[in-house]
Amino acid sequence: DPNADGDSYKAQPLSEWLYFAVDDLDATHAACAKAGAEFLPGDIHGTPAGKPSKRPWGERSFYMTDPWGNKICFVDRSTAYTGRSKS
Repeated sequence: DPNADGDSYKAQPLSEWLYFAVDDLDATHAACAKAGAEFLPGDIHGTPAGKPSKRPWGERSFYMTDPWGNKICFVDRSTAYTGRSKS
């Protein structure tokens, strides 16, 4: 809670996506679901946004928002797209 220390300002979500590379995407998704995460509805390039899915660029990921509206994407570390060739 950003106001737990007594601040009175209204927390604003970040304008950009936060990306986290994780070792076990399915376990991360399960933990987020158990915690009551709000998964992004709809799809990303034809694959479910809120479920671990392989994206057209080869990355396995899912999208959600945190309780304060920040946009978060969790990515399987072994498939993370870095913009560099893997060769």
